[in-house]
Amino acid sequence: KVNLVGTGTLTISLPCKWIKQNSVRKGDELEVVEKEDNLIISKKNINKLKRITIDAKGLSSALIIRKIFVAYTLGFEEIEVLVDDSEIKNTSSKYPSPNEEFPKKLTAHEVITFINLSGVEIIEQEKDRYLLGVLVSSDKVEFYKAFRRLFALIQTYGEELLEYIKSGFKGSENSLYAKEIIINKFYRLCLRTINTSICGLEKTCLYSIVNNLEEIGDIYWYIVKNGKPKKLNTE
Repeated sequence: KVNLVGTGTLTISLPCKWIKQNSVRKGDELEVVEKEDNLIISKKNINKLKRITIDAKGLSSALIIRKIFVAYTLGFEEIEVLVDDSEIKNTSSKYPSPNEEFPKKLTAHEVITFINLSGVEIIEQEKDRYLLGVLVSSDKVEFYKAFRRLFALIQTYGEELLEYIKSGFKGSENSLYAKEIIINKFYRLCLRTINTSICGLEKTCLYSIVNNLEEIGDIYWYIVKNGKPKKLNTE
């Protein structure tokens, strides 16, 4: 219902259910977009996080990557990483191939380019500084696209793992490892889009579902790495 305030201002009330879901309070600013004969009211861009700076000097590779992952999932659009010239101690256990040993020392560029995040690109690069830009949309529509993809990947991963087990763990692990990497990529994109576009109880429920799916992927990879029958020493 439209109400008249004063002599020329018309107002409407926001639905109580929508207010609770989006945690709208007195004094909050809302985005109003005019689209043909419709007005779209949204809170999705209110708390948009623009840029964060990570001082990575003296940190190990695993810690640098972890800090970048956290900034990405929180919803920052730009991630500035400050590094030094010295080689970085590598403490990560994963590298492009499961059978390829991760080197003990890495350059800052090697660490940054190893980041496996959807839509992240190096947009500025200097001797002691990298600026990463997130070029992927972070709205609710993007979440459901990423979520469907994550679910499908888990399903095909399980099917391929079953065939791998039936074969007696014969063949290469590389294709299964590639699934693990892609699953982690879409998992982090799901977390990012949940944080930037979803509120209330729905956010809590989706967080739980997405985390459970990622844990299933981790269990599958654990089976790949540790499920092979061990040869008995007969000597």
